[in-house]
This record gives sequence, structure tokens and C-alpha cells, in this order.
Amino acid sequence: KMLQQQVDAMLPKQKLENTRKFLAAQAEKWRDYRPLVPGFAHVRQIRSGDFERYFHLFVRFVLREYGIDSPMVLKTMSDDRKERIHAAFRSVFLPAYNRGVLSKVFYHDGREIEHGGREYRQIWDDASDRFYFEDVLTRERLMINPVLRDALEEEVRRAFARYDRDHNKVLTRKEVKRFLADELCVKVKQRKLDEILNKMDDDGNGYVDFDEFFTWYCAGIDTDEYESSLELRALRRMRAIKEAGQALGSNLGSGAAGAGLTMSLRIRSTKDMIFENAHSIGKGGTLYRRFVNEGWQPQDVEKAIARCKNKPDPKLKLDAAVARWLDEHGQRD
Repeated sequence: KMLQQQVDAMLPKQKLENTRKFLAAQAEKWRDYRPLVPGFAHVRQIRSGDFERYFHLFVRFVLREYGIDSPMVLKTMSDDRKERIHAAFRSVFLPAYNRGVLSKVFYHDGREIEHGGREYRQIWDDASDRFYFEDVLTRERLMINPVLRDALEEEVRRAFARYDRDHNKVLTRKEVKRFLADELCVKVKQRKLDEILNKMDDDGNGYVDFDEFFTWYCAGIDTDEYESSLELRALRRMRAIKEAGQALGSNLGSGAAGAGLTMSLRIRSTKDMIFENAHSIGKGGTLYRRFVNEGWQPQDVEKAIARCKNKPDPKLKLDAAVARWLDEHGQRD
């Protein structure tokens, strides 16, 4: 009976202590809570106190955004200089990072990817200026994102074959330039072309084989170096429409009044197509970036946008319809 009385007397105190510990743990959890960076489902926002932890990203930011290649080592830095650099980190880098407006180079460094039953860690290498992918268990390193490798290899192989005009299984400087103009809608000057070729040509033999080409292409997608495939196809359609309009005008010329009227009507029709296409493409491109940044696989996002545009739901807006389709049929990275 005495033992029972002692237990009964202690129980309320124990409950009170457990409650206090629970509330203290919850308060600590909320103090450490950080919202997600917009567009990146796996990245939390950072704070001023994270200066030393994210200093390497700040150095990368200064180099890539402002071209300042100045050696900065915190351990050997004077207190005055460290305070000034901390102020720049706090006022320039931190707001841009937390808004999600920087390239994937700053957000995907260190993230983990699961693919084919294996886990990879994505790591940025400053020396080669690209990501590599390390198997978490075996430490094996891949230079190509395994998700992109399986999703894009056939498509990129076909594109490579189209521009390998002499069928010698390598691309020359001229063929690379044609590829950039036709497929990526990028017009490059000689200096920029030299930079791209240096990135592509790993062995330095002056030619680009398929493995070098594919590695460069996937690295460009990983770092936001050029637009997504959906937006590229949109740019190509826009260019084809414009070229058709120009050819139409030059072929019809300035003949009789009837021919002039026909030319005017057709050119007006071409302009209407351009504006309509631009509106539709712009909306699709924005949606594409949004859902891919949220972690959905690119081919699923393209399929969802195409399906929802072709069969619109009157009760849902396009973005809501795409989100619902992805929830039901899509897969995340």
C-alpha cells in the first residue's frame, strides 16, 4: 500500500517533466525550422549564421556572377576583412540564394539521387566546372547524371548522328557549330565556340566523340547552361514560323493588287501564328521549369503538359491539371 502511494505521488511529477521536455524539444525544433527555397523541394533557406558553412558557395558565387577570382581562406583572414566579406554574404548572396534565383550549381551540390536501386550523391567539382555523381555505397564516380543518362541517351545519339555528316563517329568544329545553331538555338562567336569545344573535347584531340558530347550535354542541363528541351523545341518552332513568313514575303514579291492582298493576308496569318505560339510556349516553358524544379522527371512533365493542353479540363487551370496528372502518373527524381 505504501509503495502504491509513492508511485501515485510520483506519476503526476513524471508526466509534468515529460511534458516540459516535449515542449522544450518542440520549441527547439521550431527555432531551427527553415522554409524551402522556392523551386527546390530538397533545399532549405540559409541564415546569416551559416556564413562559414556556406562560404564555399559564396566564393563560387563571386567567381561565376562577378568574375572575381580572389583567393579567400577564412582561417588566415583578418577579422576586419572577414567582417566585410560576411556583410557581402549577408546582403548579396543570402537573399539571392533564398529566393531560388541562382543556377542549379548552388542548390544541387550535395543532394542525393536514387536511381535504379542505387543512391548517388551529386557533388560539384570546381576544377572541372561540372558535377560528378558518387555512389553512396561503392564510392564509384560517374560524370553523367544517371537519371539523365537513361532518359536522354537515345535522343542525343540520334542528334549526334544527324550532325555527323561524314559518318566518322566524331564531330568537327564546323559540325558542333551547326549543332549549337540548329538544336540549341545558340549563335556563338569564335571565342565562345572555342570555350565550348574545350569543355567537350576531354582528350584534346580536336574532335568530339559521342561520349564527350553526351557528357557535355547532360552537364549543361544539370547546370542550367542552356534551356530545357521543351523550350528548345518551342524556339525551333518559332524560328521555323518566322523563316516561313520571310520566305513567303520574298516569293510573293510586289506583283498585282490581288497578289499583294494575298501576301498581306498570309503574312498577317503568319504573325498571328507567331503570337499565339509564343503565348502558349511561354506558359508551357514556365510550367516545365516549375515542375522539374519540384523534382518531377522531365519526360513526365512534358507528357503532362502535352496531355493537359490537348484535353483541357474546364474545371481546372492548366497548372492545376498538370499537377494532378503528375500526382497520378508521374515519378519524382
